[in-house]
Amino acid sequence: MSDQTEQQPARPTSEQSIEHAVMIESLTFLYRSMPSAAVGHTVAGGLITLALYEQVDSTTLFIWLGCVITVAIVRLAITKFVERRLIDVESEAIKTWSNLLAALALVQTSIWGASVFLIWPDDLAYRAVLVAILAGIIAAGGIMLTLHRKSFMIYCLPITIPAVIQLAMGGSKLEWILAALLIFYSALLLVSVNRLTNVFLEGIRMR
Repeated sequence: MSDQTEQQPARPTSEQSIEHAVMIESLTFLYRSMPSAAVGHTVAGGLITLALYEQVDSTTLFIWLGCVITVAIVRLAITKFVERRLIDVESEAIKTWSNLLAALALVQTSIWGASVFLIWPDDLAYRAVLVAILAGIIAAGGIMLTLHRKSFMIYCLPITIPAVIQLAMGGSKLEWILAALLIFYSALLLVSVNRLTNVFLEGIRMR
C-alpha cells in the first residue's frame, strides 16, 4: 500500500493550479492576437517602404521589408501550431511556448529597431514619419502584449533604444524633442502594461 502511494505523482497545489490556469489563459489571448499583429507589421512595413522608396537605398529597403514579412509568416505558422495544443498541456510546455513568444517579439522588434540605422532618411520630415510609425508599432505591442509584461519589455526596448540613439545623434532641436517624446511614451506604456497585467492576473486568481 505504501509503495503504491509513493509511486503516485504529487498532485499540484492550489496555487500551482491557479498559476497554470493563468499561463494558459494569458497565452491563449496572446497567440490568438498574433495573426493580427503579424498582418499589422507587414502593412506597416509596406507603408514605410512606400514612403521611403525614393529617400533611401531601395535594395536595403526591400531586404529589410523581406525580413519583416518573413518573421510575420513564422509567427503565423507558430500561432496555428500552438493554438491546437494549448489546452491540457503541462506547465513546462507552456513555459517553453511563453519563452518562444518572447523570442519572436525580440526578433520582430530588433528588425524594426534596425530600421533607424539601415533605412534612416536624410530628410528630417521623413525621419519624423518613420519615428511616428515606430511609435505606432510600440503602441500596438502594448495592446497585444498587455497580459505578458516580459514580452512587452523585450518588444518595446529594441525599438525605443536605437531610435532614441539615432535621434540624439542627429543633434537638431526637433530630433531631441522626438527622442524625449519617444522615451516618455515608452515609459508610459510600460507602466500601463504593468498595471493592466496585474489587474488581469488578479482577476483570474479571484475567478
